[in-house]
Amino acid sequence: MINLSENINTISLFLLFLVAVISIYLIIKYKRIKIEESDRLKVIYAEIETEKNISKKLDHIPLQINSLQKRTQQKIQTIKVGVLDIDFTLSEIFQ
Repeated sequence: MINLSENINTISLFLLFLVAVISIYLIIKYKRIKIEESDRLKVIYAEIETEKNISKKLDHIPLQINSLQKRTQQKIQTIKVGVLDIDFTLSEIFQ
């Protein structure tokens, strides 16, 4: 009976030690993973901010392109009118 009681005490102490070691290991592992994931999140947030800045810069480009396109069309129309005036003038002169 005493031998069985000693074995149960030994087994329970061993199991308690094993649970304590596993708990400490898991706590340390959790803290390490938490730090790594926090660093990853910081990197992702930084990438998101840079993408937002790039997006804001690119939002203005279509407006600039439209403005350039309108000015180009106006210049082309001016040139067409000038060419038609010259053509009409020359046709009137040579008649």
